[in-house]
Amino acid sequence: MAPAELTVPRPEQHQDRRPGDALRAFGRRHRVPLLATLPTLPLYAVWWAFLATGGGDLAAQEAWAEFASNHGGSAYGLFWYGGMHTANYSVFSPYLMALVGVRTVTVVSGLAASWLAAVLLVRGGVRRPLWPALLASLALWCDVASGRATFALGVALALAACVPLVRERRL
Repeated sequence: MAPAELTVPRPEQHQDRRPGDALRAFGRRHRVPLLATLPTLPLYAVWWAFLATGGGDLAAQEAWAEFASNHGGSAYGLFWYGGMHTANYSVFSPYLMALVGVRTVTVVSGLAASWLAAVLLVRGGVRRPLWPALLASLALWCDVASGRATFALGVALALAACVPLVRERRL
């Protein structure tokens, strides 16, 4: 009887790897998401520092986060339009915003949604995905700039749910 080999042969380790090879490989693999998301970083910084003043829809996000922080176990908020069930607004975004902050959730959601939109465009087989990905990133930043944190979080979660469903292909 022939002996069975139980170990999986490993590829030989390359001793000539340079320190930046892993970073360059990451950049090549995720070129479109990086190029679509990185230009919006200064826009998010400007929003965080100067535009997120608590007006517009951001006031609603802060009110719901404060309600979740002060009355986390309450299912009904009487402060909003004479009374509203918390699940009518969002199941978990007020609690997440109360935990880590409204601005943090908003910026992370916008950046994640931008990245995931670019990934979906690449995986969906769009021939030149960079310009549509840049447009999606700008549109998502506009959503964040208007203070719609809960919507940005929902978009990021919806896009994250779509990524495993789309395989890479070319049209």
